[in-house]
Amino acid sequence: MSDIVNGLKPIERAVKEHGAEVVVLGCCGFIVLSGELSRKASIPVIDPTITTLKAAEALTMLGLKHLKIKSPHAKPIPLTLLRRGAL
Repeated sequence: MSDIVNGLKPIERAVKEHGAEVVVLGCCGFIVLSGELSRKASIPVIDPTITTLKAAEALTMLGLKHLKIKSPHAKPIPLTLLRRGAL
């Protein structure tokens, strides 16, 4: 219970002082408490561990993966091409 109280204090402060509408936890130390913190604070509290896992699952299901090697000749894609939908 004291973990919830300790976790709730900075969330309440962020809501009061900064108008926070959502909080992303900065570590996985509160992994089992994010739901309870969210209920008590009345705003979404996002657990980075679960979010990272779900992002990895989505990439895997799409068949996407990182390059195994980095090409020394690779150049960044110009934003103008991305904005025009050329890729």
